[in-house]
Amino acid sequence: MRILVVSQHCWPEPFNVLETCEMLRRAGHDVTVLTGLPNYPQGEIAEEYRNHKNRQQCKNGVKIVRSWLYPRGVDLSGFGKIQRIVNYVSFALAASSANLLKDQNFDVVLCVQYSPVLMAIPALKHARRRGVPCIIYVYDLWPEDMLTGGMTKSGMPYRIMKRISKRIYGQADAIAATSPDFEKYFLDNLEMRNFDYYYLPQYAEQMFDEVEAACFPRKDDVVNITFAGNVGGNQAIDGVVRAAAILRDRADVMIHIVGSGSRHEECKRLSKELNIENIVFHGRQPLEAMPEYYAKADALLLPFAKSKSGSLVTAYTIPRKFQSYLAAGKPIICSADGSVSELVERNAIGYACAAEDPNALASAISRFADASVGERAEMGERAKALYDEEFSREQFIDRMNEMLRLVTE
Repeated sequence: MRILVVSQHCWPEPFNVLETCEMLRRAGHDVTVLTGLPNYPQGEIAEEYRNHKNRQQCKNGVKIVRSWLYPRGVDLSGFGKIQRIVNYVSFALAASSANLLKDQNFDVVLCVQYSPVLMAIPALKHARRRGVPCIIYVYDLWPEDMLTGGMTKSGMPYRIMKRISKRIYGQADAIAATSPDFEKYFLDNLEMRNFDYYYLPQYAEQMFDEVEAACFPRKDDVVNITFAGNVGGNQAIDGVVRAAAILRDRADVMIHIVGSGSRHEECKRLSKELNIENIVFHGRQPLEAMPEYYAKADALLLPFAKSKSGSLVTAYTIPRKFQSYLAAGKPIICSADGSVSELVERNAIGYACAAEDPNALASAISRFADASVGERAEMGERAKALYDEEFSREQFIDRMNEMLRLVTE
């Protein structure tokens, strides 16, 4: 099958679009990616892509065509907000040009849709020109994702984007999504009807199937609880610090924070203010080091912040971190509302509690620490089995191929 994949972001930016395309290529498909000039997260066009350089590339058999766009910038105050909007609109317009893919034919167009939903516009246009179906694979839910940036549902920008989002999603021949609860949003919030929906969950990086070696000192009588990832507002690590303070008298529990982000220094200061010694900040580590940190964890921690603006994003989203935790075969302690907590509890792969509730999180960690070694091992085994059955790379590509077959019949 000849597949055109459209996404504003792709390699060398830190998104897994190319990885998915390589899997499709290995499955026997001819794959072309239409994407933008790399500018994430640095905010400016990478030097090697300026002045019309590297507009067409090939990576592991996947053809890459790059459209011009205006760089996103990094400042979101004043002019920075305008620059971000121009970045979004510039790709939607420039990537829609018929000249970019002149004389190329495809059997289907697949939009891998992060933020913003506007990146689906070129996918729809190229599909209509060729009279082939278009699938929008939703990673970021729009316009709901706007609320996490401080906008409100009553504001004009949100209301305008709600109408635009409904129109864009409504023009797709099929919608796929990384969470089963996204369908509720399309039905209840966007009031969409009569659309084909496919649940296509994410998979973990392959390295998490092979966790080995130690990265920090471990004592057999200490239960290590590890968080690995971005330390930002959405992760609510300050609540983890406060839970550690509640557990200060438990000498058998140690919490590890591996990563950095906008709230990293604030959380470190909070731990000092609370005078606690049962939490360690390891800082940012390379991705390839993560399996080693996972290996020596007795359980992996998945915290999510509560929505401050009524957004359903945190409740409906299943973060890719969840799949990497499962692939490592580790129990999960989840402090979140919605889909991911339900998965933890329903499959008995750890303990779940409400988001941003330090007392409930401390209780969940205590319950895990008090469980027998055998009980913890069984949770980890169930986690690995769940990954193999529902979230593995093999399951992903099988579901993707089946969806492509059904949509193009």
